[in-house]
Amino acid sequence: MGVMMKAFFPPIRCVLALAAFVASSASLFAQAPAAGGEMTADELYLKSLNDYNAGKYAEACAGFQKFESDFGKSEQGRKVLAGIRYPLAMSLLHLQKFDDALEAISACLKAVPPPAGTQKEDLLFYQGVCQLQTEDYPAARASLQEFLKEFPASHEATEATLLYGTSFLMEENYAEAVTQFDAMRPRLDPVNRGRATVLQLYALMHQEKLDAALALVIAEYPRMDQMLQIATFQTLALQLGSQFLAKGEYRNAIAALQRVWNSDRLGKYQEKRLDELQDALAAAEAQPKGDPYRKFQLRQMISKVKREIANLEKIQNFDSALRLRLATAYQAMKRYREAALIMEAMLDDMPTDPVVESASVGLVQCWSAAGRWPKAIEAADTFAEKFPESKQLPMIDYLKGIAQQRLDDQPAAIATFESIIRQFPASNFAERALFMKGFSQLLADRNKEAIATFEEFPKTYPKADLADSAAYWRGMAYSLDKQFPRTREVMDEYLDRYKSGAYRGLATFRKGYAAQSMRDYPTSIRELRDYLKQYPGDESNDEALLLLGDAFMDQGRIPEGVAAFMRIDPGDKKFFEEGWFKIGKAYRLLEEPVKMRAHFEQFVREYPRSPRVAEAIYWIGWTYLQEQQPGKAREAYWNAIAAYGNDATIRSVDDLFPALQKLYPGDEDRLEYVTRLHDLSASADTEKKKTLAMRALWAQALLFKKSDPIKARLLLLDAASRADVSTTNPLLLADFAQACEQAGRADDAEHMWRDLVKWNPRATQKDDAFAALGMLEAKRGNDKAALEYFDRFEKETFGSLIFGRVMLAKANLLIARGDSPAARKTYEALLASTYSTGPEKAEALYGIGDLYMQEKKYALAIPYFQRIYILHARWHEWVAKAYLGSGEAFEQLQDITAARKTYQEMVGIEELKTLPEAGKARERLQALGGPVAS
Repeated sequence: MGVMMKAFFPPIRCVLALAAFVASSASLFAQAPAAGGEMTADELYLKSLNDYNAGKYAEACAGFQKFESDFGKSEQGRKVLAGIRYPLAMSLLHLQKFDDALEAISACLKAVPPPAGTQKEDLLFYQGVCQLQTEDYPAARASLQEFLKEFPASHEATEATLLYGTSFLMEENYAEAVTQFDAMRPRLDPVNRGRATVLQLYALMHQEKLDAALALVIAEYPRMDQMLQIATFQTLALQLGSQFLAKGEYRNAIAALQRVWNSDRLGKYQEKRLDELQDALAAAEAQPKGDPYRKFQLRQMISKVKREIANLEKIQNFDSALRLRLATAYQAMKRYREAALIMEAMLDDMPTDPVVESASVGLVQCWSAAGRWPKAIEAADTFAEKFPESKQLPMIDYLKGIAQQRLDDQPAAIATFESIIRQFPASNFAERALFMKGFSQLLADRNKEAIATFEEFPKTYPKADLADSAAYWRGMAYSLDKQFPRTREVMDEYLDRYKSGAYRGLATFRKGYAAQSMRDYPTSIRELRDYLKQYPGDESNDEALLLLGDAFMDQGRIPEGVAAFMRIDPGDKKFFEEGWFKIGKAYRLLEEPVKMRAHFEQFVREYPRSPRVAEAIYWIGWTYLQEQQPGKAREAYWNAIAAYGNDATIRSVDDLFPALQKLYPGDEDRLEYVTRLHDLSASADTEKKKTLAMRALWAQALLFKKSDPIKARLLLLDAASRADVSTTNPLLLADFAQACEQAGRADDAEHMWRDLVKWNPRATQKDDAFAALGMLEAKRGNDKAALEYFDRFEKETFGSLIFGRVMLAKANLLIARGDSPAARKTYEALLASTYSTGPEKAEALYGIGDLYMQEKKYALAIPYFQRIYILHARWHEWVAKAYLGSGEAFEQLQDITAARKTYQEMVGIEELKTLPEAGKARERLQALGGPVAS
């Protein structure tokens, strides 16, 4: 800690006392001239005294010592010598010759007669100071205790008390030092209380009594602005927080670190304090006869504050170290938002250095851990910009890719993972990136690409830690691509290779799943049973029970199916509820409506907040219909609408309205139903039940959809104004968007379609959304955007009834852009789909044939035209065009006979005679020589 030593000053009381002594004893030396022209004893004495009073301590000390050696043995000299030992001791103190000063002080105290009053007060105090300097701590304490006992009211009493405690600290007796400072601290003035606090805190931390140190920091923090050594206090608090952090005591770390100011605030505070002290010293020095002790105190305080400022300036990365530690503590407590906000401020406010770089890494990690994916991506981009050469870049990019994946922006995630693989092939994150690339491809329904990625993985990283996972997900990719025989083969390969693999249970389950998907129920029953027996408690147990129940039901083993469904854990809400409804289906197959009703009534009682509760009520109503009790069915549905109609999370309420509509078949019934719906929407508006009002308006629109489409559209627009897009059933959002389109409100329709996809990424209605958005962009001339939507439609939807219509629009757009190969591929996709209609397939066949005609590949065009009038003869418009196209192709090939036969066959078909193509066929037939003779 260094010596708590004062800058000594010549005590005025000493000078006055010596002057009196000289006046009374000068005659003693009048008859003693010095030999050889040297100064007499009198002259030497007076000169030494004058040097002392002038602050020339080295000269004074030399003079006093020469006097002792030259004249100290005479009787008169010995008398004078007793009086000069005090200034001699003080001079030695000023020269910091503590051993000599201590000897002089000791001699002075032992003199006969001994010193008294103020001299003894000084000597006792400075004896303790010298003993501290010479590291004789027990002796120092004895001196200071004697001083305090004799002079309790001395100006030096507080200093002596602090030095007494400091002696234990310097002796490394930290326990006793803590005891001393703790006892004296409450009795001290604010400045010295601050000194004692710093010393006690230092001692506590050396003892590793961190809890007591924290208690001291918390207790004294409100008085911190009164401390001279505020920077030392704050630095120790920072060290204390760091030690708590290292020990994993994060709450205590935060409690300490939150009480540390930043360096700018500390520096400004100390500079302000220094200015105040210097002004006070200047005022004191302007009064020569003022209190010398006050001047000494001010000089001492100024010196300490200057040292504080200098020491603070020497500490590198003080602020960044503080913030990083505080953020790390929050991060360890999983309080990621607080940690991230601290780290974010570091990036904004501080220059780039290693600590800020570490904080920037932590920022990305915290936003990721908090699930704030957009913020994680933003932080990752900022990191890459600020630290382009950082060794942490592979990890940062990987976290960015994960964030993009979680936001379901799979194209961006795939691009990020590919960038890691390309730029950092030697990094450990390249392996993870390749795996996650495949995973993102699966999430984007790009299953074939995922298969290729997972096939590549073991070739690129044969000994990778993720080899086990990649092998399993390779099989999953085949499963999701519905290549079930191959799925079983790959899962067998996994089970054979990874005897202790983490995915053995899931691989076994997936084999049974694939068998069931292939409708091989005996195999799936056997394998699912084996899986449940071998891997009880595995994560797919409940799904396996659901599949097992389905397999039994398909085989007509209904009681076994019900038993499987009943084993599903109620904690697995999704599969449990699905199993419950399948048991209801079993009762329906067994034609037991009473049991079925009781089954669903139990569901309503036990799970009244389930999103499927209205669906259960639908089936309760269905059972009443089987018993010819439509009134009870109506009552059940209306009661359910009243109970759950304003709860947007229970989407199955929407299914009750079409069911109700069927229960009002006649005109009078219809009028009653409309009136009740109208009253329901009006009362819901009055009661501010927006969701219920929206549903009632939508139900009215369904009723008028065919009979009065304009009224239906107006009702839908009214309902749309009440919709919360984040919670509304996508079934309703699609109807609202279509109504906006029909009303010419293209912007509203666009927003509705976009919101539908945003809030319902798995909804079946997203096919309508992608189609509508693509058509809208095409109409605006934004071909690229339109094609992106059409591509998403093709990749992300399955089994859409508008597949053919959308593929035709996409093909037409590609043709307009001059991309014939892509257009032909689109037509082929349409033809391969079982969801395309006959007219759509006829148009696609004609489109392919026409493309070949434009490319002058006439022989390739003919089969496509012929397939139209052979396979799709019902669609006269396209049959007529196909005949005409086929005839033209034969003409271009110079096969005139085939051309004449084609035209002749066409004009002979009765259903085509009124079409304009028939007239053209007759003209071409005559031009080529007329009908071919049979």
